[in-house]
Amino acid sequence: MHKDQRYLDDVRDFDHYIKEELRVQNLSLTTDEDGHGVVYKLKADWPVLGKKLKKEMPKVKTALALVSSAEVKKFLEAKSIMVAGITLGEEDLQVFSFISQY
Repeated sequence: MHKDQRYLDDVRDFDHYIKEELRVQNLSLTTDEDGHGVVYKLKADWPVLGKKLKKEMPKVKTALALVSSAEVKKFLEAKSIMVAGITLGEEDLQVFSFISQY
């Protein structure tokens, strides 16, 4: 999965090699993350945030768990997000994704 169709088209040129190396019969390339159950979550860099937030850390930790996948996608574009009334930047957080279906 990738959001840029041109990227996927370039990968498609190596279809045979990818299937051979990974020993799979079918390779599916798509831009449709939502249709394939991709979920984005945020993970805090707690040593960095602990020094920055001090006593605010517990409420940010609770609120961070409630951030939606759509909000994380916006964070990827904007490079900052408001969590529990506190603005956090890309130096404070890591984004990870996983497939929730299958």
